[in-house]
Amino acid sequence: MQQPHPPIIVGGKGGPRIASLAAAWADEFNTYHAMPDACRDRFARVHDAAERSGRAAGSLRTSLMAGCVIGATESEFRARVERLMTWDAEDSRGLTADQYVDRLDAMGSVIGTPAQAVERLGSSRRPASSGSSSNTGCTTRSR
Repeated sequence: MQQPHPPIIVGGKGGPRIASLAAAWADEFNTYHAMPDACRDRFARVHDAAERSGRAAGSLRTSLMAGCVIGATESEFRARVERLMTWDAEDSRGLTADQYVDRLDAMGSVIGTPAQAVERLGSSRRPASSGSSSNTGCTTRSR
C-alpha cells in the first residue's frame, strides 16, 4: 500500500466545484480533450483554488488525457485515421476521413505527423480551419 494513501486524481474541466475538490483532496488534477489555452485556464483555476485553500499550487500535479493519432508521414497519418474510423464505426458513421479528423481536432486530440503534433502541443491557440481536406487540424498546408 502506498503511504499515506494511493494517489488521488480528480478529473474534470476545472469548474469551481471540481477546482475546490481538487484543491482539498487531490494529489493530481486531470483534464481531458482540451486545446492548450483551455488546459492552461483549467489548470490555473485549480491552482488558484489550491492557493485560496492555503495549499501551495505546485503541490498539485496536473495532467491531460487526449486522443492521439500520429503517423510518420501524412499518408501514414491518413491510413491510421481510416483504421481508427473502422474501429470507431459508430461515431464515425457517415463521416469522411476529413470530417473525422475535424472531429478529433475539435476534441483537442494530438493529430498529424510528429512535427505537426509538436506544433500542436506547443501551440497557444487553435489554427483556423481552412475548410479543405488539406487541414489536418495541426497545420493548414498544401499536400
